[in-house]
Amino acid sequence: MMDLEQAANRSVLEQAPIGILTTDEALRITGWNRWLETRGGLSSAQMVGCLLLEVYPTIRSRGLDRYYRNALGGRAIFLSQRLHNHLLPMPSPIFQNGMDCMQQSVRISPLVANNHQVQGTVTIIEDVTERVIQEAKLRELLIKLAATEESPRLDESHFQSILEHTTDIICIVDAEGTLHYVSPSMEQNLGYQPAEWVGRNIFHLIHADDLPTVLKSLTANQDSAMGGSPVKYRIRHRDGTWRTHEAAGRRMANQAADPQVVISTRDISMREEAQRALAREVADKSALAQLSTALLSEATIDEISRDLLAHAQQLTESPHGFVGYLDEHSKLVISAKTPNDIWENCSVSDGKTIFAKRNGLWTWVLDHHRPLLSNQPQNDPSSAGLPTGHIPIQRFLSVPAVIGDKVVGLISLANSPRDYSEHDEAIVARLATIGAIAFQNRQVETALREERNFVKAVFDTTGVLVVVLDREGHIERLNRACERTTGYSFEEVRGKLVWDVFALPEERERVLSVIQQLQNGQSIPEIEHHWVSRSGEQRLIAWSNTALMGDLGQVRYIIGTGIDVTERRKTEQALQASTKKLTAWVNELETRNRDITLLNEMTDLLQTCMDVGEVYTVVSQSLPQIFTSESGTLYILSESHNFLESVASWGETERMEKVFRPQECWALRRGRLHVVEPPRMGLQCSHVGPHVGGTYLCMPMMAQGEAVGLLHLASGSLSSRLAETKQSLAVTVTEHIALALANLKLRETLRNQSVRDPLTGLFNRRYMEESLERELSRANRNGRTLGVVMIDIDHFKHFNDTYGHEAGDTLLRELGNFLQNNVREGDIACRYGGEEFLLILPEVSMAATLHRADQMREEFKKKTIRYGGQSLGNITLSFGVAVFPTHADSVGTLLRMADQALYRAKEAGRDRVEPASHQ
Repeated sequence: MMDLEQAANRSVLEQAPIGILTTDEALRITGWNRWLETRGGLSSAQMVGCLLLEVYPTIRSRGLDRYYRNALGGRAIFLSQRLHNHLLPMPSPIFQNGMDCMQQSVRISPLVANNHQVQGTVTIIEDVTERVIQEAKLRELLIKLAATEESPRLDESHFQSILEHTTDIICIVDAEGTLHYVSPSMEQNLGYQPAEWVGRNIFHLIHADDLPTVLKSLTANQDSAMGGSPVKYRIRHRDGTWRTHEAAGRRMANQAADPQVVISTRDISMREEAQRALAREVADKSALAQLSTALLSEATIDEISRDLLAHAQQLTESPHGFVGYLDEHSKLVISAKTPNDIWENCSVSDGKTIFAKRNGLWTWVLDHHRPLLSNQPQNDPSSAGLPTGHIPIQRFLSVPAVIGDKVVGLISLANSPRDYSEHDEAIVARLATIGAIAFQNRQVETALREERNFVKAVFDTTGVLVVVLDREGHIERLNRACERTTGYSFEEVRGKLVWDVFALPEERERVLSVIQQLQNGQSIPEIEHHWVSRSGEQRLIAWSNTALMGDLGQVRYIIGTGIDVTERRKTEQALQASTKKLTAWVNELETRNRDITLLNEMTDLLQTCMDVGEVYTVVSQSLPQIFTSESGTLYILSESHNFLESVASWGETERMEKVFRPQECWALRRGRLHVVEPPRMGLQCSHVGPHVGGTYLCMPMMAQGEAVGLLHLASGSLSSRLAETKQSLAVTVTEHIALALANLKLRETLRNQSVRDPLTGLFNRRYMEESLERELSRANRNGRTLGVVMIDIDHFKHFNDTYGHEAGDTLLRELGNFLQNNVREGDIACRYGGEEFLLILPEVSMAATLHRADQMREEFKKKTIRYGGQSLGNITLSFGVAVFPTHADSVGTLLRMADQALYRAKEAGRDRVEPASHQ
């Protein structure tokens, strides 16, 4: 919450119609109010922190810097416009060209704290340009009046035009204080009409305390034609308030008998208020700083509370009050109260603590985390529920002490003889903030002291070894566990390097390296090294180390905590040896079981494969799971038996040959397993090559006494060997794969025999009927078309009779090859019977089917078919085309429509394509 008093002071300073500039002792600008921003054209953010004499070098060049040196020496200097035209070069807003500098009235004063020490300077700058102009005009008028014997009323129009435009009050007064003339600006400044006071005594408006000073100044002005120094005084406004004015006077010429004085006076209340606000702010800050220093040096919370309460009561004139803090149970503990006897009869107090069931005005403050100021608490709802025996409350002020968003206590005051003000609340809020910080510091110190005692007790009684080193490795502390383990007392080893006392010679460099890493801020995991006792016994210690950092971020201490693990490590080593053997047996058994399971799964999958592609997929997925630590490749022997080609691989096989000849592998040449492993590498296979290192094996896949492929496994490391179990597993795997390939080949042969025409290699009629039924159902389900093309060789009977049946078979085979090479993937080419063939074309329109049929007709006609060394002549084809659902909606109807179209093609002269007619 913003300090109310400080906010009020700041508001006055910012809104003041004068310039307020503050500096520190080095003349570095610390304050630059809004008036200076407006007139100088530079913001507070730009100016604060700058050196005044660097921003305005003309101050030094004109010799005005001596006034600031005098102010730092404790002297206040007033520079009026009669001495110079300006201090800071700022343009005056009343000039049209904006280049002429304003006339300034300047006061340079020391900035003094409560301890009477000068902390800097305060410069008050007032724009008196208009006043100087008006006074010049007034002097001109007075000279004219003195030069003539006529009454001033003779030039009254000229005189009145000048006075109506001045903001200062211009008046003419005699020695008795009677006003003979008052300018119209009196209404603007004091709220009176000039006619009300002409002929009356001005002294009736002046404050009684200031009247002697005003009389003295008036006498001086009557005695001197040049006038006296300006004088400040208080004058009463029509609303009853007192305004501070500053006046300067001059005797009128040619009035020796009954001299009158022309006085120019202006309202400087805002300037004075700004100066007072600045002084209050400096004084409050200084006082609170001194109080903060005093409170932070107090020994106990009770002492802090008594000091806080004394200051709060003094500043607010409160006879009653208390200071309290909340304990860990949220009970309010009264740490200071006055007078003591007011608590004796209070039903909620036991003399020290107010019970957790809260009552009274202070309850509202703690619950709402806000101050409570009430000058009529009997009418305040928050005052309900005062406990029995509580003192009567006429006025009340309570402010919570807050740290962050947590209330830690409060200051409560009551029954000041005057009303509490916002200023009182602001001052008490400052005290509460200081008190909260002091409370927290004491609580932290208490907690640290208790923690220190606790740590010391643990340090001395724990069975864990604890050693504290400085950043260089010298022993700073050693607990009793260390003394018992090593046989050395702390006093014997204090200040010695830890590695010189306890470390083995061969481990000193390692210990020193750990210390250096900790010095560099690195995190060190747990380490183990030996300590040597006084008797020479070596004890293995497991250490955890940490670096304790100083305020500047450097390592200050190194703390090591250790456990003697000598006996534990011996037991662990014996246990590890036994465990290692048992683990090896278990792992081997688990591996065998796992391999058998995976092998069975692979075998089951291989038995269900429909083609070699599926076999290769199963092998690619299964073998990496079986041979997890090895890389491998499966090769298949080509039908020509001229080369082997990789069909599946896993692991690091980038440098392996993808294709090689059977002669390049010793396993294929020998017909059995071939293993190459260190240290005797044996015969290297050419397909492996010298660039592939490590252990490997090649196992031929045999089916029905013939090689069908090869399994290659490699460990990839010169130092590792393939265990016998792995070699046996590789043999078994190859047997299963070879058997699967042989079975698949047999099934494929049998299947081809059942669905293929042996002469042409095309699908037979039975397969055609099954396929046509399937494709027609799919087209019907998906709303697609299905084309059927029936083909017949023209004059085939004549061809057979002329060239013989073997030539006819050759022609049929050539047509079968032609059709296989000219259909899409997904199209089905079949031998329908004799010299008739059928094409099933899914998802093809009538136009596209006719176009493709005509293309095939033209291309086949161009083929030259030879038999027995001679050309068989040009062979032509006839085509009948039908499309589902255009021509038919069933298999039988579709075939009949295509056959009828083929018949029409032959009737129309052959070598043509005929579409089916609509039903």
